[in-house]
Formats: sequence, structure tokens, C-alpha cells
Amino acid sequence: MRHPMRWLAASLFFLTFGGCPTGFLLSAENPPLMQISAKTTIVISSDATPTEKFAARELQEHLEKISGAKFNVAGDSSQINGPKILVGNSRSAARLAPDVDFSRMGSEEFIIRTIDGNLILAGGRPRGSMYAVYEFLEKYLGCRWFASDCVKIPKLNPIVIPSIDERIKPTLESRTVTFAETRGDNLWCARNRINGHFLQNNEGMGGKIKYPKGLFVHTFYVFVPPSKYFKEHPEYFSEINGKREAGKKSQLCLSNPEVAKLTVEAIKNLLRQEPDINIIPLSQNDVLGGFCTCPACSKIAGEEDGQSGVLLRFVNQVADMIKDEFPRVSIETLAYQYTRKPPKLVRPRPNVIIRLCSIECCFAHPHEVCPFNQTFVKDVIDWAKICGRLYIWDYTIDFCHYLAPFPNLRVISPNINFFINHRAKGILEQGTYPENETRPGIGGESAWLRSYLIAKCLWNPGCDPSAAMNEFLENYYGGAASHVRKYYDLIHDEVEARQFHVKIGDHPSGFLTLDLLDRCDRELGRAEKLVCGNAVFSKRLQQLRMWPAYARLCVAPAQDLQRRENRLCSTAIGKSYEGLLENFYADVQKFGVKNVRECEKPFAPAEWIKTNLLAPTDFKTVVLENPTQLIEIVPEAGGRIFRWLDKRTKRQFLHESEGCNGKRFFTGGYEEYSRHFTPAQPYKINMTGKCEAELSTAYYEGGVVSRKYSLDREKPILHINTSLTCPKKKPMTPITGLIRTQSLFDLGNPADCELRWMAADGQWKSEKILASKEFKKSEPARHPNGQWSVCNRHLNIEVLNRFDPSQAEELHCRIYPDKNCLSLELWSPVRELKPGESIHINQSFEIRNDQSPP
Repeated sequence: MRHPMRWLAASLFFLTFGGCPTGFLLSAENPPLMQISAKTTIVISSDATPTEKFAARELQEHLEKISGAKFNVAGDSSQINGPKILVGNSRSAARLAPDVDFSRMGSEEFIIRTIDGNLILAGGRPRGSMYAVYEFLEKYLGCRWFASDCVKIPKLNPIVIPSIDERIKPTLESRTVTFAETRGDNLWCARNRINGHFLQNNEGMGGKIKYPKGLFVHTFYVFVPPSKYFKEHPEYFSEINGKREAGKKSQLCLSNPEVAKLTVEAIKNLLRQEPDINIIPLSQNDVLGGFCTCPACSKIAGEEDGQSGVLLRFVNQVADMIKDEFPRVSIETLAYQYTRKPPKLVRPRPNVIIRLCSIECCFAHPHEVCPFNQTFVKDVIDWAKICGRLYIWDYTIDFCHYLAPFPNLRVISPNINFFINHRAKGILEQGTYPENETRPGIGGESAWLRSYLIAKCLWNPGCDPSAAMNEFLENYYGGAASHVRKYYDLIHDEVEARQFHVKIGDHPSGFLTLDLLDRCDRELGRAEKLVCGNAVFSKRLQQLRMWPAYARLCVAPAQDLQRRENRLCSTAIGKSYEGLLENFYADVQKFGVKNVRECEKPFAPAEWIKTNLLAPTDFKTVVLENPTQLIEIVPEAGGRIFRWLDKRTKRQFLHESEGCNGKRFFTGGYEEYSRHFTPAQPYKINMTGKCEAELSTAYYEGGVVSRKYSLDREKPILHINTSLTCPKKKPMTPITGLIRTQSLFDLGNPADCELRWMAADGQWKSEKILASKEFKKSEPARHPNGQWSVCNRHLNIEVLNRFDPSQAEELHCRIYPDKNCLSLELWSPVRELKPGESIHINQSFEIRNDQSPP
């Protein structure tokens, strides 16, 4: 709890420079309560802990750099004259603050108090006093620790502080950020009050919330290893399709009492070897499903309305069996994928921690308001109602593209606050994996900026994240800061304006266009000119420019697309990218990039360039044809309609894709998405005919998307029926259903086009297209007859879209003046699908040359 601060006088205020405190106005009427100078002694207890001694040294070092004076550190048994700064739990601090029982304070709770010309910076052990020092240096003297190579220490002479009386207990008990850069920097973590498991050998810096060495999550097989038990006791492991399994896609049989006994025995042995452990992780293996379906486990799942109940009953049983011998140890388990939804009946024991994971979410918008995240939001709310210690595992980077710009900087603060508002006690924000032999991760996009913003928000949820970002950029990039901020704003503004939804495995081409990257490049070019004489700032900008360069290479179009019989063939990227390739190759070596994605062998840039950028690819196409129309579909590219050709006029009605990279096409044609606006995955061909084709694909959430194209045998009319179905078998994760269709038409200059729709009275209405850059028709009542069109009267062309109005919750007409085209979009309602349920969009497109009303 934060208590009000008592100021010496109302007229006492900061003199500021660059937004940071530099001192106080002094006057005869308002003398300072305390002036810190060389006459001030830093005092610690004679039995101070290593952390309290470290905190005193940190204070000493910072005060000397701030003021230029030398400060002594003495024990509280010494005879000391003059003002004192009391660091840690000591007799002197107890005498000056008799109302505070330091022995009863929380492990990170502390006070900052001025009294009788002295300053107390003391709190609970192990980290309270250390955090008091850092809070004082940051809040009252303006110190900042942005990155390992970027620290801000103001120059103040004299150092004058007001009357202070604060008692602070952190909102969160566990605060973790996992970027590889910060994991190896214990000093940065201590100063920014990160206390999570991934810190390394930092006992003298306050230690951490400790898990067993080498263990954190996905531990089922650690405690009950198949290599030891499966041969003689297959019943300890999952029954899948009537057979016991113990491979990479399996779990444990959690209803088997022997599994609980073996787990308890293994945990107790571990705790006896490492008695300072705080938390034991007992959680499912990292596979999509694999849970046991034996009669006993299935019965519990039925009673609890899901697999989380099976898991939690097992975890509670283990927690009950260790609590007497190890009363201060908690058992942590995951609410992850198939266990994310809270159980119906069972509740976590007091010594059980639930760590809820947001892996399925969109991270371009705050969880609380994003329509795609509402099932996750509901799970957070429901777990908060039943769980005394709720931890969160959140995600902060694209795990398939570590180097790609990821538009989530604006959601860090609101997401953290959402979790805290729903009783979260611990939050882990996962970035690139720490660098080691198996999971390297150095060089992730904006790693230091993200880490700093996360640390600020975890420690003080009420901070201003935009101001913190600006302060970081001003210190990290110097005079280029304003242009770097514009670079980040360009990306985030574009994603927000175009309503892109971005997940942690999306390809950059789903939300980063070449046009956007061009604008970013121009802004960063201006930034470079402003710091060209500063080697430090220039090097940091060079690293920053590596990230959009990576994205540009990912979305670089093929040099050419050629048709060969029933295949569409692409060549490698064009020669115009040769210089970019060379610079990127040099940069990843210069900045020590170890990987570009999660769980992959160390990054070999030459091999990556050869495989991902220079290798040609080709696609099988499906052609639908009648006497006047030819439609070309690319199943491997999300079932995209690549071309719609009127054979009579040789006119291509769809705006052709600008190119492709791998199996991903850029904007163009007709495409659909089951959830997010991202490049769709390959579809398989179920049936083809002269005028028909059926395609389908299975999404990792468990849903099945099927689509049928039917071209009229005579008329220029194409019917498209799409469904997203939750299988009758219980899915592994909740399926949030949404179908979004987008058709990008080339009908000449959009300024010559009109948007037309049939109103409720059956009459056709119209308006000019370019009244604004983008129309949004999201009122379902405006289209009760399910008909709208775009027409160009100059070219005598109209595209009429008919649909079932009960299936479309939003309609969008988007204008792309730079591409000289426009799109019509239908969005289904967002629904959580139960087993066997589906959502549909059934529609048709008709090419008309008669401008009379349809």
C-alpha cells in the first residue's frame, strides 16, 4: 500500500531538465528538511545481509556520481555525527521509526522516511531495503537504468530532498521478463525490480523467487519419467484412442493414485536437496493435447466440464501431501491450452498457484477490448473468482520471427493492468529465450525497450508507459529520439487503423506492407542524419534498422510469377534487394543474432537467406471455367482466388497479388481468414470439377474450415460457401469462431466508383466511394436484404455481392488509392463454438455490365 507523501512546503518543487528532477528551489522561508552531502553517512546494521550491504554500496556509488562528493558507509554501532541515511533493518532505523516492525514486513515491502534530518531506506528481507534504495534513487533523484549500456544519473549539487513518508508494498509478488539480453544482466534486473526465476546467481543482489534448478514448466515427465516407468507401468501414462502412450504427444494419467504418490516422492526428494525453493512447477507437457481419456479421467473431465478439473484435482492432491513437511512451498501448475478454462467444481488449494497463459491471443490490441480475446478474458475473470494466487504467462514478441517489428508496445501497460485488476499476483512477460546452447535468442526486436517498459509497468502499474517510452528513446537514441518514436508510431498506427490482429507466430506480411516499411525507412533515415557524429547512437540505430530490414526481406516479393500449365511459379526476390541482403548479413553478425525463431538451431544467416529468400517456389492452381469466365484458385496460399478473368473482354476483375514469399501471397485477389488478418495456411483439395472446387484445412485450435467455390455454368456468378466447425470431439482449446472474407477488386480509378446497397424499403441507395479513404459499413440494419455492390459507370462495370445478412455482423468497403483498387469485406459474428457447432458465410459475386438496378 502506498501512503501519502508529506512535503516540506507547498512551494518546494523540482527544477527539471529533460523531465527529470535536478534539485529543489530553496528560500529562507522554506528551508530544506534534508540536504545530502559528504557530511551524510550511509549506515547499515552490524548484521546486515549481503543484499543490504549491496544496497548500501549501490546508494553510495550513485550519490557519488550524482554529487561528485564521497560518502562513507558505517555500521550502526559506530559513533556518527551529522545526518544519516539508514539502509536496511538496523537498531538505528528501529529507534527512528518505532511504529514500524521491520521483522513483520513483507519480503519486498519497505519505507522511505525522512525524520529529524535523517533518511530511512529500509524494509523486509531479502529485497525490501534494496528496493527502497532504488525507489529513492529513481523517484526522488531521477536515476534510470534503461539498458546494460544505457544508464541515466543526473548531476545534482546540492542534493536536496523534501519531507518523505512512504510505505510501499509491490502490487505483484512475482515480476518476470525473459528477454535473453536481460536474463544475463542481474544488475539491470535488480535495479528495475525484476525478481523472477530466470535470474542467474544473484543471491547478493536480493535473490529471486526460486524454482528448482533447471525446472520451470512442462514437468510431468520430470517427476514420472517414461524411461523409468512406462515399460512396467503403462497405466501411469495417457490412454489415447484406447492405447497407453508415453511419447512426445502424451501426458500422465492423473486419476491414477500411484502417479500422485510417485510425484510427491520426487518432489520431496527435490525439496530436501534444495531447501530454499519457493515454488515447485507441476504442469502438463508442452504438447497440443495428449491428455488421458481413460474411463476414470474422462469421468472427472465430465464432472468438471473440461480437462482443467482433472489437472487441478491431481495438483491439489500433491499439494495436500507436501504441505505439512514443506509449509512454505507452493505448487504451481498451468492453465494452458486445453486446461485454460477454469473447472466447474474443484478449487485450488491455498498452496497452489495457477499460471494462466495467453498463447492463443491477439497482441495488437489490449486483451480486454479485442474481440478475438474475449474467451481468454472470460477465463481470466473466472479464474480470479476461484484462485487465491493467480499468475500470468503473457507473450511479447513474434516467436516465429524474433527480428520482425511486433506491434504490441501499446498493449503492455493495459494488459498488465487488466491482469492486476483481476487479482493476478505474478506476471511473466515472455520475450526471446535466454541465450544458451539449445535456445539462443540474442537480438530480439526492441528487446531493451520492451524489457524496460515491462519492468516499469510490473513494478508500478500506474506509470505512464508513453512517457517512459519517450524517456527511454531520448536516452538510448539521443537526438534521433523523435524520429524513432515516429517509426514505432507508424507501425502501431497502421495496425490499429487497418484493424489487423496479430498473434505470436504470424508472418510479418500479415500486417507489414512494403509501403509501410518504406515510410519507416524514410523516418529512420532522418534519425540517422541527426546522430551521424555519435558512434553510440549510430550503432543503436543500425541495430534498430536491422529489424524492419528483416521484415522487408520476409515480405519481399518474388521477382516474377509465371504460369506453367496448372502451376503458378515464383522466382527468387529481385536484384534490387541484393544490397539489403548484404547489409542484413553483416548486421546479424555484428550484433550477435543467435536465432530468428523459437526452438531452432543457431541462426546461420547464409543458409536462412538461401532457403527463405532465394529459393523459388511454385503452387498448384485449381481453375474453374465457363464459356465467359475463368477463375484461378491457389489452395496452398489459403485457398486464395488469384485471378478472375472475363474471357470476352480479357479484363482481370481482381487486383493481382504484388508477389509472394514462400507460400504467402501479399494483398490481392479474394482471401479468407478464420480468425486473424494473417496469411492463411495451405488448404487441401477435397473435390474439383469444371465449375466447382471444395477445399478444407484444420487450424491448430482444433477448428476445421471448409470452403466450396461454385461458378455458374453460364453466367458470371461465383458462389462461395465457407464454414468454420468445432469438431464433435472436444477440442484441445476453446475455439473462438470468426470468418472474415476480403475481395480486392480492380475496377479502375476508385474515384470513378460508387458504393450501392439495397435499403430496407427495397430501394437502391448509393454514394461516391472517395468521400473518405475508407468506408466502414458496420450497421447490420443497413443491409437487411443482403445486397451491396461497387460500380464504375465510366467503364460500365459492377460487382454485386449477395450474402445472408444473418451471417454478417460487419461489412467494410476499404479503399486503396495507392493500389488503385478497393475491397469488399464481410465479417461474421465472433462466437465461442461448442463441439459440433459451426459458423458460416454464404455469398456470391456477380459481374454485371448493365448499370440498371439488379
